[in-house]
Amino acid sequence: MFELLPIVGGLGAGFVIGRHFVGRLRWLAVVVAGAIVGALVALVSGELAESLGYLLVDVPLGVVSAGVGAVLAAARQGTASRPAR
Repeated sequence: MFELLPIVGGLGAGFVIGRHFVGRLRWLAVVVAGAIVGALVALVSGELAESLGYLLVDVPLGVVSAGVGAVLAAARQGTASRPAR
C-alpha cells in the first residue's frame, strides 16, 4: 500500500514540472522533486523509523514516477520532442 504513495506523489510532481519547466531544468527539477517526494513518503509513513533501506525503494520510485509524469505532461502539450532554446 505504501509503495503507491511515492508513485502517485512522483506522478503529480512530474506533471506539474512537465507543464512549467523546459529543457535541462525540467530534468533537474524532476530528480530533485522525485527525491524529495520519496524521502517525505518514507518519513511520513514511518518506514524510516525501521530502516534507512526504505529510502532505496521510495526515492527511486519517486524519481522514476516524476520522470514519467513530466514526459506525459510534455507530450500532452506537444513539447516532448521540441528542443529548449
